[in-house]
Amino acid sequence: MQTVLLHIEELENENMKKNLYFGVKNTKNLFYVRNSIHVLFRNIFHPKNESMLTVSYYQHIMGVWTADLKTASKDRQTSGKQRSSSKFSTMSMVQVAIFGAVICVMAFTPFLGYIPLGFTRATIIHIPVIIASLLMGPKKGGALGFLFGLTSFINNTMNPTPTSFVFTPFYSIAGVSGGWGSVIICFLPRILVGIIPYYVYKLIIRFSNEKTKKTGVSSIGLVTAGVAGAMTNTLLVMNLIFLFFREAYASANNVAVSGVYTFILSIIGINGVPEAIVAGVLTLCIGRALLKKNVRERLGFRNDIGY
Repeated sequence: MQTVLLHIEELENENMKKNLYFGVKNTKNLFYVRNSIHVLFRNIFHPKNESMLTVSYYQHIMGVWTADLKTASKDRQTSGKQRSSSKFSTMSMVQVAIFGAVICVMAFTPFLGYIPLGFTRATIIHIPVIIASLLMGPKKGGALGFLFGLTSFINNTMNPTPTSFVFTPFYSIAGVSGGWGSVIICFLPRILVGIIPYYVYKLIIRFSNEKTKKTGVSSIGLVTAGVAGAMTNTLLVMNLIFLFFREAYASANNVAVSGVYTFILSIIGINGVPEAIVAGVLTLCIGRALLKKNVRERLGFRNDIGY
């Protein structure tokens, strides 16, 4: 640009100098610059008097304009991507916050998210985590799963049941207290609830017919993802309890240590299977509405891998 401006200084025609300065200095208005330069050389210089020097200026300035056009185009694309990324980043935070609020309301409203059954609690809080995983991907699903675990941690610390020591190290009963195993049981299965359903659904979509792939909605996939999310929570929690607290858990429930796993299997059947059925049905009903491509686009949902 400096070279071009120096060349312009050498021109005798003040009108041409003025217009070229204006054109070159206002390169953001590329359409005007192009036409300004073209009209300038076409009208100010008669073709018969046009010198090689003038043609050289024209070619040089047009070369600068072309380079500026490419640079501006790249800048616009980069700026557009940044704006789009910023827009989706803000949108994603809002969406995660909404799902987080739903989880908190369910967790701390009596008999809504955690349903007391005397010796333990049934839960349906995993359902918004599963839905979020399908809509926004495993990263945000895992984050909301962590929030699910955190609400369980707080509930079992502040409002304990006889077996709350398996979910929090800050509660003890009859000399039995939790520890690091409690933290693992409380958080790890819940984080996976926000991750596994996404990949289960993704796998089913992959082997579905073309119509299903196009719409991105599979009824079988939604039911399976819902059941998988619920059973991930139930199976991992109960088996980790057996791994870390079998004796204490047997004592808290007045069963023999040798029969504790049979007792755990009965809880999986009584609690886990109904939870899985409810999760499958609700995931199907909610997912069929929210996973439609036009609805996802309208609401701004974008998962990490995309389908």
